[in-house]
Amino acid sequence: MFFFLFLLFSFSTLSLSHPFSPLDNYLLDCGSTAPLTTAATSSLSADHRLFSGDLARTPNSPFHSPSLRASVSLRNDNPFPGLSPIYHTARVFTSPASYTFSLKDKGPHIVRFHFHAFKSPQLDLGRAQFRVLVDDYVVLTNFTRLNCTGQNPKVLEFLVPVEDEKIVIVFVPNRDSKLAFVNAIEVISAPNDLVPETAQFIGSSGNLVNFDGLNKQALEVVHRVNVGGPKVTPFNDSLWRTWVPDDGLLRSSFGSERLVFGGRIKYHDGGASREVAPDNVYNSARLIRSENDSVTNVNITWAFPILGGYKYLIRLHFCDIASISLNMLYFNVFVNGYLAYEDLDLSYITRSLASPFYADFVVDYGDGNVGGDLSVGIGPSKNSITHAVDGILNGVEVMKINNSHSSFDGEDCSTIVLKSWSKGNYSGLLLTLAAAVCIVLSLSMVIRRKMIESRESLSWSRLPVNSSDGDDHVKISRRRRSEQVTNQEMDEEVLKKSPPSQEKYGRAQFAIRLMVLVLFLAWVFVWVVAPTDTYKQIWLPQLKAKINSSYFGKQGATLLLFTVPILFIAVLGSIYLHIAKKYNYFKIERSKNGKKCEGVFIGKRPMLVRGPLGIVSGTELALLFMFIVLLVWSFSNYLNNSFAKISQKSAAEDGEKVWQKKLDKSALMLGKVGNICLAMLFFPVTRGSSLLPLVGLKSESCIKYHIWLGNMLMTIFTAHGLCYIIYWAVTNQLSKMLEWKKTGISNVAGELTLLIGLLMWLTTFPRIRRKAFELFFYTHHLYILFIVLFIFHVGISYACIMLPGFYLFLVDRYLRFLQSRQQARLVSARVLPCEAVELNFSKTHGLTYNPTSIVFINIPSISKLQWHPFTVTSNSNLEPEILSVVIKSEGAWSQKLYQMLSVPSAIDHLNVHVEGPYGPVSTDYLRHETLVMISGGSGITPFVSIIRELIYLNITLRYRTPKLTLICAFKNTSCLSMLDMILPCYGINGDISSLQLQIEAYITREEDHKQNNNSIPLQSIWFKPNQKDSPISTILGPNSWVWVGAIISSSFIIFIILIGMINHYYIFPVDHNTNKIFSYPLKSSINMLVICVSIAMGASAAVLWNKKQNVKEAKKVQNMEGSSPSVERELESLPNQILANATNVHYGGRPDLRRLLLELKGSNAGVLVSGPKEMRQEVAAVCSSNLAENLHFESFSFNCVTYTYL
Repeated sequence: MFFFLFLLFSFSTLSLSHPFSPLDNYLLDCGSTAPLTTAATSSLSADHRLFSGDLARTPNSPFHSPSLRASVSLRNDNPFPGLSPIYHTARVFTSPASYTFSLKDKGPHIVRFHFHAFKSPQLDLGRAQFRVLVDDYVVLTNFTRLNCTGQNPKVLEFLVPVEDEKIVIVFVPNRDSKLAFVNAIEVISAPNDLVPETAQFIGSSGNLVNFDGLNKQALEVVHRVNVGGPKVTPFNDSLWRTWVPDDGLLRSSFGSERLVFGGRIKYHDGGASREVAPDNVYNSARLIRSENDSVTNVNITWAFPILGGYKYLIRLHFCDIASISLNMLYFNVFVNGYLAYEDLDLSYITRSLASPFYADFVVDYGDGNVGGDLSVGIGPSKNSITHAVDGILNGVEVMKINNSHSSFDGEDCSTIVLKSWSKGNYSGLLLTLAAAVCIVLSLSMVIRRKMIESRESLSWSRLPVNSSDGDDHVKISRRRRSEQVTNQEMDEEVLKKSPPSQEKYGRAQFAIRLMVLVLFLAWVFVWVVAPTDTYKQIWLPQLKAKINSSYFGKQGATLLLFTVPILFIAVLGSIYLHIAKKYNYFKIERSKNGKKCEGVFIGKRPMLVRGPLGIVSGTELALLFMFIVLLVWSFSNYLNNSFAKISQKSAAEDGEKVWQKKLDKSALMLGKVGNICLAMLFFPVTRGSSLLPLVGLKSESCIKYHIWLGNMLMTIFTAHGLCYIIYWAVTNQLSKMLEWKKTGISNVAGELTLLIGLLMWLTTFPRIRRKAFELFFYTHHLYILFIVLFIFHVGISYACIMLPGFYLFLVDRYLRFLQSRQQARLVSARVLPCEAVELNFSKTHGLTYNPTSIVFINIPSISKLQWHPFTVTSNSNLEPEILSVVIKSEGAWSQKLYQMLSVPSAIDHLNVHVEGPYGPVSTDYLRHETLVMISGGSGITPFVSIIRELIYLNITLRYRTPKLTLICAFKNTSCLSMLDMILPCYGINGDISSLQLQIEAYITREEDHKQNNNSIPLQSIWFKPNQKDSPISTILGPNSWVWVGAIISSSFIIFIILIGMINHYYIFPVDHNTNKIFSYPLKSSINMLVICVSIAMGASAAVLWNKKQNVKEAKKVQNMEGSSPSVERELESLPNQILANATNVHYGGRPDLRRLLLELKGSNAGVLVSGPKEMRQEVAAVCSSNLAENLHFESFSFNCVTYTYL
């Protein structure tokens, strides 16, 4: 009965109404060849309208499209029964094609697209991917979301303002599919008053303000609902619209009542017309009725699924068809949870019953592509009366408003979409090919190197410590190559027999290297393609659609792309280094001739010697160049894509000029490029990271990379901040400098970040750092506040881009903190006449390190906060229980230490904390035939550790070591006491006569040795043991690399689990992944807290697990109390005599380094330099010249150590 009355009323109103006659009414059956003038052969739609073919060749054709001639007409030979004929054909495009319609009427036009992805023997339309443009509006970019296969054709409807005499529709296939299609197109002029100029905007706090210029915006129909009634087909709508029932959108029908009106709908001038909504919508409704003495407490709510990141026009249709008299219906209207209309009285507005009324509201739903529900509700108000209707709603329309890029489906404007066909996709293809080529070349180099190593290289490996372990380790045998021995040189060859287990671990290392290479190139590839349209429009949206969930939201894609690969590489690197340490003992390879080594060292040859970058090798220069290219590439792409979206029209809509808009975008893109530098900033200063040794880098030598990145970072961030300040000033928006929004970018946090960064940057300049080191040291600890404020500035989701480097740094920093809490056992000290002291610490046997390692020392009695790096001079093989460092008195901290130890009544105990040691994983000194070490002042300390290592190889393993030449420069004769450090303070059990060592010492400020006879004798100090002291040990035990990998992986897993649970149960129920509701600072704080807790849990558990083993090793260390003459080495001992005979002292000048180096013979000479900047530059200049092809350069530069060379 309900439907009978409804249909009866529908036909009665149709007979009385005058149909709307649009001036422009194009109905195209795409793919059909029927001419426009022959209606008899046109397709008849379900609503009895005639659609004509789109390739008419009549001279009076109102539209033209020359590009369609390259398209394909496709017919569905097996259509579903009852399917409209317009879906039996389709126009298919393999390249961009357009329709151009000539218009008679300007103003709003309805544009409808009909899609049905049927299958045919020629093409499968279901795999099509394309974009659709209507004039300057991007109306479709993701066709796959339509799901228009089977019996479900889809209709997209848009309301577009037109100010020209034509309208152009362009179909742009994606490069991947090269396929676009359409079944039918409608272009119909609409009444000018269909969209008003102003609507009510509902803000985030529920306040109502005017939204002007609505009639200048394009709209996409998302939902059009006939509330309480059946489906309204285009046949019953004067604008051929479809209205669907509300049953699937109603949250609960409890308390609601359907109503069908049998009378006439009264339209009034200036009110709603039949073009706004047909009679069939206004004569049906859902209502709330009070049937007792109290007003019912029931609200009716509808939920409309929408896509976040857009504004929406909500049009609500009302018609009081239920009241029996005026002023009896009062109710409230709710939109998106906010009160949009209070005490709505329809009869007061329309002055009659059964008279339609509509209200328009605009809401802003989120800033991302995460979907959600937009709610509309009605309910009784405070003025509602009993025994009457307390709420009514007849229809709802939800229409998406185009975004600032004139798009309904993305962030790219029409210009970028058109460029993507000719440029963007090609760039993505070229980048993919380039990455593939790089991977192939890199893999071939790795494989070739592996083959060469297995065939040609001779290897040496350390003997096992215990003889019982010989079966598990590498066995060493010696074989004489010649019976003659000349010049006391040994001509032995050490052969290594590799057991099957060794070969297995070698293959495992190769597999890890290969996996690391692939992961790293993939990570770099993401950085390269990140600024491109291919990444932003295709890859990233697809990835977000697959992994988007209530557990991670937008943050998940960033973690997966930027964080997970690096952390996984770090874990693989830890496994690789553990295998190398445990089973290969870091093979030291030696070639038979220099030519074989030459290829290895070509990249290390200095290319730049003088300048702001310091000494830069060819490899470093190439990597720096590529990084700068990445920055320039990213900035240019970001700018190009952003500027393409700026026009006079778009700038005028925001009340700005074009150059101001471009300045705004330039500032934003500078910030994005600066984030690339920030993402790399912490890698070089992560001392215990597995990434640096994995590629053969030492932590102290990577400091210069940190300096380069820091300078670039602060330059870009400063430009970023200045551009925004200028932009705000010229646009009268300086008040934005004080904005700290609950959601979105925090300007105050960004400004504080920049100020802290500038303060740290200022103190890093060499002159300030040298003269006020304490200022530099303390201000640099502001990096913690810098990172925290940066995360508050951009939000945690975007900050995850820079998370991997900082995450590894936090892991390393926390482990260093745990190690530094232990008080190191200082056994003895030697005070040298040159105002230097040697500190000898007790260490466990399990602590091993390589030459040139460094430790960081803190002495609370001098400064509780300052930590200073010093080179380890001892050798873990010659001195298994002692770790020694030499400290030259050259700064305030070291002078205080020297004064404490040099006074006659020296202290008997000193509290010292130690971090480290940190050093290279392996050394390649045995590759060279000759090794030349050049030092200035205290720069000799790295070479002491190298010489002691070669002494161990020579006297213990009887290995043939390179010919050694030590060229050292000192101020005066007293500094010659530094040479006493070459031999361990506890003596050597062996003969070093076979060690080919020559020392050339230069005294620069004295003419002869008689000028300074008042030198202070060497003084030894023995410290009393303390129960709180413990030997220096590896905090993670002998398998430290395994534990580092376990800490990284376990802590990150803990972080993922905790943050996923917090997001799912606490953040998502509030925010629904819209990033518009939940506080950004609170979310960032939660994430930072969870990261710290996760790292603390993983690292603390690992340290506690290994603590028992460390205690056992500490008890094995010999407890040395007091001085004992028996351990003092005699000055006239044989090793000292040999050392003295090998030393030549030159007075009154500096060494002629150029002459000395160029006179070196042989094809392979390693040149190591450690000293002041001028010395390093002089040596680098000689080694980089064409006259020194046989010299292979390596420099030692410690930024916190000052060398003296005068």
